[in-house]
Amino acid sequence: MTIVGESLKITARPNYFNPYNWVHFHRTSFRIFLPPSLHSFIKTYGGHVRLQHLSGNHKFDTWGGHLLLLHSEGNYLGKTMGGNIEVAHCQGNIELSTFGGKVTVSDNEGSIRADTKGGNVIIHNHKGKINGSTWGGNIEATNITGDLECSTSGGNVRLRHLNGNIGASTRGGNITAEVTSIHQYSWFDTSGGNIKVALPLHQGLDLEVVAGRVRHPRFQDFNGYSSRSNLRGKLNGGGPNVTIRSFGGRVTLSQYQSGTPAPAPYSYVPADYPRHPFTEPNTPTPPSPTPSVPPPAVSNNHERTPSPFSLEGMLIAFLFCLFLGYGLSGVVYFSLEFFRSHNILSTGIFFSNIANSLGAWLALQIFIHFLDSKVHFPWAKYLTVIGLTFLFVFSFQIVIGIFYWSKIPSHSWPIHPKSTTIFYLI
Repeated sequence: MTIVGESLKITARPNYFNPYNWVHFHRTSFRIFLPPSLHSFIKTYGGHVRLQHLSGNHKFDTWGGHLLLLHSEGNYLGKTMGGNIEVAHCQGNIELSTFGGKVTVSDNEGSIRADTKGGNVIIHNHKGKINGSTWGGNIEATNITGDLECSTSGGNVRLRHLNGNIGASTRGGNITAEVTSIHQYSWFDTSGGNIKVALPLHQGLDLEVVAGRVRHPRFQDFNGYSSRSNLRGKLNGGGPNVTIRSFGGRVTLSQYQSGTPAPAPYSYVPADYPRHPFTEPNTPTPPSPTPSVPPPAVSNNHERTPSPFSLEGMLIAFLFCLFLGYGLSGVVYFSLEFFRSHNILSTGIFFSNIANSLGAWLALQIFIHFLDSKVHFPWAKYLTVIGLTFLFVFSFQIVIGIFYWSKIPSHSWPIHPKSTTIFYLI
């Protein structure tokens, strides 16, 4: 932990010289208590980000965790590569995005933009401007007062109790909407699905509806054109623009019933994401106004180290000794053969062993220094190390094959000449 100017930097790096860390990957979490009003930038490569009871300007980024923003106000910009997004009881300008998780927005005021590449978008009890988009999930919005724009590339859209300006589009799903009042405009668009909209038809509207089939009730005051697939004109003298398009689907218009009860208030319950237990210490107030703070203690004690008599530890120790002994024996044998004789096969195998060692070493160095902090799951770490090792070893063996094995005459091989390539690759 270091302090540079007004910045606090905390770094945690695993110790791979300890065999325990070979099978139990390092994990670090932080819980930081800050003043309510401040500016912050938070970044993690795999953990969750949870902000609550804050104000100010905040930017946060995580590669695989969830984003939770609760009881806060201000400007927020956040991104996650795969986790969920939850925003509740917040005010301000908020822009959040995820590449695969679900987005839940409830009981907020202000301007919110939420984007997901694969999950669903759920919006409840919002006042202000909100924009939600997803590439493949569904969209659900309830009790919205203000401007709502939402789009999905493959899911369905369901909107209830909307008051304001509305825009909704889907490329392959259906749209169902209940609109209590329209301020300036309202549009609904789908490329292959059906649209069913309940509108305040007692209000003056400029209607433009195009679909494979248009169904609507009998209008008392309508001036325009109506056919099986088109509806254009002014209803009740005209007013806000209402545009509805369904390319190939069916559009059904109906009167919104003012007596229809509003949906029950949505009760937000934060997801129970795993968190490490924490108890704030009850530290007495120091008598001195400028107390001396001791430097942070660094401990290398591994309290979670398993018992040395466990079956897992015995198996790992046995495999380690087996491979180490076999590998050292092979290196010693072929090294002696290289210096004692002019056997071209022994010389080639000596070079191959050196190439294998160099490839494995490069793979480990790249993983430890550049990829370890970016890969979050243990199985993914193993696969990454194995893949890098195979890539480097295979590349080095190809180079040796081109510049050494291919120069050996066919009669010098104890195996068939066509097996030469397979031999040096193995």
